Amino acid sequence: MIVPLLYTDDVEALAQWLVTHLDLRLYWQSTGAGESIDHAELRLGEQYLSLNRRRTPYDEVGPTVLGLRYGDRETVERLYARALDWGLPIAMALTESSVAWSFTVADPDGNHWWVHAETGMLDELRPD
Repeated sequence: MIVPLLYTDDVEALAQWLVTHLDLRLYWQSTGAGESIDHAELRLGEQYLSLNRRRTPYDEVGPTVLGLRYGDRETVERLYARALDWGLPIAMALTESSVAWSFTVADPDGNHWWVHAETGMLDELRPD
């Protein structure tokens, strides 16, 4: 699945703008420290868009960030090894977080590709 990831300083405001003006549906959101929304998923039919609060290391990302969600860690590890073998620019090394087993690689145009297999934590937050 290819997932567009937009980074913004105000997730709540951008989500509301997309709902109000472009008829996207707010699917779910999560708050971080304090009361601010750190992450939101919006849907248009079966497709979805991920909004994320801008923070390190993503303050310096390229023009676009796209997520490539794979079904298993082994695929992510194989693609990471390939990226290393080919000398691709790694923006984030292979990392395990509460959300995913992932790495980020930059393409020749400076776009970032977040290659990941989810841990299941996000599925617990999603309504269906």
